Amino acid sequence: MDRSGRQQSNHDYWEQAQKLRPLDVAARAEMLAAEDKTSQAYAEFERSLKEVAARYGNPSPQLELTRRRFITFCWSQRDYFRIHQLAMANLRCKEARYGNLHPSLQARLGDLAGACYFMGRHHEAENYARQMLAIAIMQPNPWKHRGDHALNYVATFAAARGDHQQAIDYLRLALVWADRDPFSHLADRERYADKLAASLEALGRPKEASDVLTKYQPRKETFAERDLVQVFRF
Repeated sequence: MDRSGRQQSNHDYWEQAQKLRPLDVAARAEMLAAEDKTSQAYAEFERSLKEVAARYGNPSPQLELTRRRFITFCWSQRDYFRIHQLAMANLRCKEARYGNLHPSLQARLGDLAGACYFMGRHHEAENYARQMLAIAIMQPNPWKHRGDHALNYVATFAAARGDHQQAIDYLRLALVWADRDPFSHLADRERYADKLAASLEALGRPKEASDVLTKYQPRKETFAERDLVQVFRF
């Protein structure tokens, strides 16, 4: 399929997503989850997947959106195995539509990296994180395509295996990219600075670690209610 044909096909595909009914079949599952009725919520989410697949087809944008909502619930339950299954299904759908280097793949790769990490499959987790980073680097402006998140993931895995110099290199770049992104959250930059300072201290460079925290976390000592500030900001 040529480029114009692919773009039109993708447009038609996602245009279907606008036709979702206001109260779709996943809404009851989310209501049960909010009421802490975990087993019923699981059953309703599973039913919603079957019903949406029967109604709209598989693959379909509606089914992808339903899986995403199920993934959100599974994160709250720390059900990493189910997250991996759902995220992999959505990743395969997106790869079939857009190829292997489209930015829309990154959120699902992030879910896969996190799920694998918490299941103890660290090598797989790092591979998914590096795929995220490769996609970001391929874009004209990598900081607009979750590039800092991907760098943070890769740096975290590097530090976990003791390679603090590599973690430092990646985290410094993550801070640069986060500063360039006008929609980057302040909490993200502070988290990167925390990790960067920890790796610098691990290599016996406390002065540099202190300078990083002074630059990127000036509110820590002055705002005792910094978490409350974040709630209202976002």
